[in-house]
Amino acid sequence: MKLYSLILITAVLLLLQGCEIALDTDKVPRFESKLVVTAFLEPEKDVNTFRVSVNQPIFGDLGTVNQSGNIRAFISDGEKEIELNSQNEVIYFSYEDMKIVPGGKYFLRVSSDLGMEAKSECTVPYIFDLKAVVDTFTVVTKTDGMLLKQFKGEFAFSDSSGYENYYRVFARLTTYKKYSSGGDTYKGDSFLSDGTQLLTDKSAGPDGRLKIPLNIGIYPAFYDSAFLKIYVMNTEKSYYLYHKSIENYEDGENPFAEPTPIYSNIEGGLGIFASCVTDSVIFRLR
Repeated sequence: MKLYSLILITAVLLLLQGCEIALDTDKVPRFESKLVVTAFLEPEKDVNTFRVSVNQPIFGDLGTVNQSGNIRAFISDGEKEIELNSQNEVIYFSYEDMKIVPGGKYFLRVSSDLGMEAKSECTVPYIFDLKAVVDTFTVVTKTDGMLLKQFKGEFAFSDSSGYENYYRVFARLTTYKKYSSGGDTYKGDSFLSDGTQLLTDKSAGPDGRLKIPLNIGIYPAFYDSAFLKIYVMNTEKSYYLYHKSIENYEDGENPFAEPTPIYSNIEGGLGIFASCVTDSVIFRLR
């Protein structure tokens, strides 16, 4: 039995040796260090935070971490350029530094003392009246001995005609509960991930309205009052394409499917520089 085991191990080792393939280093893609920028210009924020990193190799010596170096960043409105506050790989842009106006075009330039440079531009979308309406009805069921309230219906808003519009819609649920034992009121706050949607104006109906179904379940035992806040972001096309490509990449379940590239609009680098404006509507769930 021991002799048989020894012969088997020797045979396996010989097979493994026979499977070794010498990698032709000339055919390995040449790696080029590039800055990776993630920057969203949002006028309603007092301070916009941009992030900069560097790409990492997937071939060769993977034990060495590629460095971004010392970062400098500049933003321009086409007439005036200012340097932004950079701390490590984080860039801060304050509304006080430069006024951001709807329809305005802005140019971002990021450089590293290691010789890398990346640049891009974006245009701030216009703000318009959403004419948002929420229409819901309640269905009460019992689950595991507990009452469950399901709020069903739809959220609708108007598309602004005359422009090619791209939207991102998401919701936040906030609940309040004061227990009989006294003490402070408990506040629950959560974003509803299943309510996040990327839309275009092509989704609008003949009346120019975009409609999103609502289906929210809450246990009455865990709240006294509940509020739903729906955010509508009017975004640039580049913002939409970037997040749509991430959505498609994360939804890929077939390991043999062609890889989905992540959208980038950064010249000389990778990533995204885009703008969006956000409006919201809040209503109470009864």
